[in-house]
Amino acid sequence: MTSFYKDLLGKNEYHSRCVDPWVMEAGPSLTLEQQLQLCKPFNKNDIKHVLFSIPNHKSLCPDGFSSGFYKACWDDIGALVCNAINEFFSEGHLPNFFGQTKLILLPKTINLERAQDFRPISCCNIVHKCITKLICSRLKEVLPHIIDKDKELLKKVGSCYSI
Repeated sequence: MTSFYKDLLGKNEYHSRCVDPWVMEAGPSLTLEQQLQLCKPFNKNDIKHVLFSIPNHKSLCPDGFSSGFYKACWDDIGALVCNAINEFFSEGHLPNFFGQTKLILLPKTINLERAQDFRPISCCNIVHKCITKLICSRLKEVLPHIIDKDKELLKKVGSCYSI
């Protein structure tokens, strides 16, 4: 089972190629206003909204706490959570324990015979989930402006890079 999931989930090392400047210049780009929108700090309401959007008992995190715990204790720990998240965005550093994830294998069928009969899910820390959701919320605002719908351009880029 270990080798099956190692192959499925990928290798530890990944080397990306440099992006050709032509590719970046060929398509649309963000305006200065959109760039500034991506970089503006998140406020306490943004963070609270994202945290409270996570279902209470979806899954326990590696530290044993669900989002329900964070919601119930928000008045006491909300400022700490906001500070930790804002520190990540300002300093670019996340303590290791926030990034720890547990991989859980859920059975897909009653008769478990093969590794494929399990569905892997990852249980992430709530702070990590909030950071991810905040990044996604910002990207959701600008991606429609930079994704090129011109199929001919996509074919050219794809043929250059064997995508």
